Order: sequence, then C-alpha cells, then structure tokens
Amino acid sequence: MRASAWIGLAIGVATGLWMWAEYALGLHTTRADLGRITGFASIVFPIVGLIWVLRRARSKEGRLSFRSGLPQLLVACAAATVSMVAMSAVYVHWIHPQWLEQAGITASQFLLQSAMATLVGGCIVGLIALAFLRTPSRP
Repeated sequence: MRASAWIGLAIGVATGLWMWAEYALGLHTTRADLGRITGFASIVFPIVGLIWVLRRARSKEGRLSFRSGLPQLLVACAAATVSMVAMSAVYVHWIHPQWLEQAGITASQFLLQSAMATLVGGCIVGLIALAFLRTPSRP
C-alpha cells in the first residue's frame, strides 16, 4: 500500500503541475476560453496513475478483485487528494491569487472544491479502471 500512496501523491503533483503550466501559458488569464477545454486533459494523470496502482496490485497478488483493488485505490485517491490540495493552495496563494476574485469564491471553498473533485473523481475513475482490469473469478 505504500507504493499506492506514493503513486497517489505523484498523481496529485502531476495534476497540479498541469494546472500551473496552464497558468504559465496564459490559459487561465488571456486565453481562458481555451483553458476551459485544456483543463480536461489533466484526467490523463489519474487514469494512468490508477491503472499503474491496479496493475501493481494484480502483479503482487496474482489476481485482482474488487476486494483486493479497492483498498489500493482508496489509498492512492486519498494521497492524490492531499497533494492536489497542497498544489491548489500554492496556486491560489502565490501563483495566481486573482483566481479567487475571478471565480468569486474564497480560498477555503476553492481548496474544498479541489479536494472533492480529486477524491470523488479519482474514486470514479479508479472504479472504472478496476472494472476493466479485474481478474475474472474462476468457476
């Protein structure tokens, strides 16, 4: 499970770096209309990371079931949430503090939104990946 936590942290950091890169390219300021579209591309990091977590679990145990994969997913999603909230906090406090005024929300609302999107979205993506990657039970 330790590896799942590290992979989860990497997922959050990669997604946060994507957000920072979008800002650096002007996709949150001068080209915000394009930034609304490119933001969806960040889903690649959770998909790849959670598939990696599940494949590690399958190779370690020899098979992958919902019972064996779900704890790995939850650990990875929790770790991704922690790192994504940290990346979001840096973003709204130091990188682009004007974002809060543009969005019309407070920092705590933004961080809660980031946490919920990462946790719930990660769990949904992870469960879909688990449904595809699980090892069928033997009769």
